[in-house]
Amino acid sequence: MTKKRLEKALIAALTFGAGSAVGGCILPRCVLPGASEETKVHIWRDTAIHFSVAFLLSFVASLVMPDDWKKAK
Repeated sequence: MTKKRLEKALIAALTFGAGSAVGGCILPRCVLPGASEETKVHIWRDTAIHFSVAFLLSFVASLVMPDDWKKAK
């Protein structure tokens, strides 16, 4: 693997992880504040779980996927 491919996978994983954390945890709790009272899960713990899982899956998928995946169809 080249350094450029690792950098691209890292950037893709960071953006996907951040988007997943904001869109899957922080934004719903801001829009629906009453819904978080039922689960009693701390927002930062839940955000960390969302980010880490999305980051890991996206990083692995970016490394496995070929560079020219549009042409590979």
